[in-house]
Amino acid sequence: MNIVHELARSFSPSAEGFVFMWVLAGVAVAAVALVAERWFTIARRTNVDAPALVGALKGLIEEKRYQEAYRICISSGRRALPRILGAGILRATKSPSMIRTAMEEESLHLLPSVERRVDFILMFGNISTLLGLMGTIYGLILSFAAVAQPGVAAVEKSSML
Repeated sequence: MNIVHELARSFSPSAEGFVFMWVLAGVAVAAVALVAERWFTIARRTNVDAPALVGALKGLIEEKRYQEAYRICISSGRRALPRILGAGILRATKSPSMIRTAMEEESLHLLPSVERRVDFILMFGNISTLLGLMGTIYGLILSFAAVAQPGVAAVEKSSML
């Protein structure tokens, strides 16, 4: 319980390095918000029953009902897998040799929207580490400043540290 009390005290303006604590807390809140946003976006983009979708499309393609298969794909909205498969099905009706190219092209088109802002999560981790180190250095400066005071007994210096 002493740790929790000390942590709470470090956020008060009476604590020496409280600014670092508030900045670290702000970075943590921003990182958690970004992770939550990315989680929900990626979950929404990939939320598809792949075995059922592939099974339905396989049956329609074997029966050469390409337009119906394509309509199933575009009815899934912005989900990644149906859009990629739909691009391949659409190309199959025009140029079967270009199916793979069409699917790769659609994948490259969708990838940036899925990976957007993921690098910021890494950046927040690096910033937090550097801010923590900066707070440590600030604490060391305060400690050595306390020890360097003239006219203080050695016993008192150890308690000041």
